[in-house]
Amino acid sequence: MPAMYMEQIKLFSKRRKLIKFLRVLDLAFDVALIIVLTLGTLILMGYQILPEYNEFNDLKDVESPYPKTDWAGLTYFKPQGKEGERMGDMGVGFHVNHGRWQRDSSTDLPVYLSAIDYIVYNYGSTDMDDVRLTAFLDGSTCLQKSVRILAHSSFTDRFSISLIYDQIHQISVKALTIGSQATCSFYLEAIPPRSASTLSPETAKLYVTPNDKIVRETLDEISRAYPKVPMWMAIKDWVLRNVQYRSDYQAYGVKDFWNLPRETIRLGAGDCEDLSLLLCSLYRAAGYSQDDTYVILASKGETGHAWTEVRVSGSGWQRIDLTMFRVQTERLGYEAEYRFNDIYFEGA
Repeated sequence: MPAMYMEQIKLFSKRRKLIKFLRVLDLAFDVALIIVLTLGTLILMGYQILPEYNEFNDLKDVESPYPKTDWAGLTYFKPQGKEGERMGDMGVGFHVNHGRWQRDSSTDLPVYLSAIDYIVYNYGSTDMDDVRLTAFLDGSTCLQKSVRILAHSSFTDRFSISLIYDQIHQISVKALTIGSQATCSFYLEAIPPRSASTLSPETAKLYVTPNDKIVRETLDEISRAYPKVPMWMAIKDWVLRNVQYRSDYQAYGVKDFWNLPRETIRLGAGDCEDLSLLLCSLYRAAGYSQDDTYVILASKGETGHAWTEVRVSGSGWQRIDLTMFRVQTERLGYEAEYRFNDIYFEGA
């Protein structure tokens, strides 16, 4: 075969390979374009890529879209056994937000304020036009609303909760629509900080409770028992006679553990800060102003101590340290660092 024909055959073969490559490249471009256009359409229609569903997917924590606040003690746990239910194409998730401790205006006791972020998934291929959402706290309804959730999408919202200290609370979120429903339940226990090293100034003030029902009842008892004695002396004598000194090591096996005044009254025992908190609460309940009585926090080296001070008309400031009646030599040489009551917390 002449050389010129051989060159033409080689050139023709190269052209065929190039054409095949261009066709493959063109096909790949078309496929990529279709994928991009499809995803873009879904995004414009409000669709979201949802997590793949599994048996307990609706019970897992979801990352909160809201900013977190300061942390205080909050224990979260789920019950043993089945933790939620799901039927159809719906799922529920949640996120427990950090919150803050606050005084309850009706009881004068600490409550923990937080918020629950929840998310409801629509895993189905059709829109859910009337999803009824209900949230419960200890069986009482705290949220009710109806929303529309697009197919392959989700709805996120928040509701607030108020938790009584040292109690276990059940929170449930239920989503219901025609053909689908999902429920998620979990438990929270709000545990207040109980030692000086973990207490913030705002939380420390919560331990002075002049308007607590138990404190008020105790003040009435003191008034009846000491009808002719000045109130500041009557309160001091009653606490001295009815509340024994007991260290936190003896009572709880720890170095520091603060009790609320009602707890000290119930136990009939407490250490220096427990006695001081109770005295200050009783003085405030008896009408001494926020400027006339304080709990004093003091230290000597690495050892802490507390007592109460009250300003008596005609006599000036009185230092009331009931532990001095039991343990004389160990309570000398302390320097006051802070003073506080239910309103103030400041340097001494």
